[in-house]
Amino acid sequence: MHTEYKARHGALKKELNLYQDENQSLHCQVVQLEEYEEQVEELTEQNTLLEDKVRKLCELTVPKEERYKREREMMAQEVQEKERASALLEKEAQSLREQNKRLTSQLRSVESYISRKTHREGLSPNTAPHHLGDVWQQLDHTQQQNQILQTQIDLSEAFQKKQNHQEHEPKPFTNKVSSQVNVVS
Repeated sequence: MHTEYKARHGALKKELNLYQDENQSLHCQVVQLEEYEEQVEELTEQNTLLEDKVRKLCELTVPKEERYKREREMMAQEVQEKERASALLEKEAQSLREQNKRLTSQLRSVESYISRKTHREGLSPNTAPHHLGDVWQQLDHTQQQNQILQTQIDLSEAFQKKQNHQEHEPKPFTNKVSSQVNVVS
């Protein structure tokens, strides 16, 4: 019977090591998400500056005001979409951090539980695996959320690339206005 407990303990230790490795991987992903959040903040600031520049240019173009008003509204909508995406990314990142902390605590609890119970004869073979199964399900759920968050980040980056591409397209009237702005400055 002692051999069975030792074998069971060894198996659970290996499984715990796997969970700890997975936990470390999730932690790395959270760090990467924090880097993405910083990028989103920088892009939001850049968008604000670009929006101000566009607003100034539109104020100089009274004859074409209606056309530029529509463009300005579109840009404002894009900024709002980016701000919503940024807020969503922030919430998701915070949720992942909290889940990571909770799962780490549960893994430590399971490790402590296994350690205590393996030294006693009353260890139920189904107790620890059931608890580990719950932790495994929660880790799986966290990974799914992380994949969703990565998809959102990819969409945000694609949106930013699209906007950058649109900003770099030459517009004949904008070039004329830019020269007027330089003269005014």
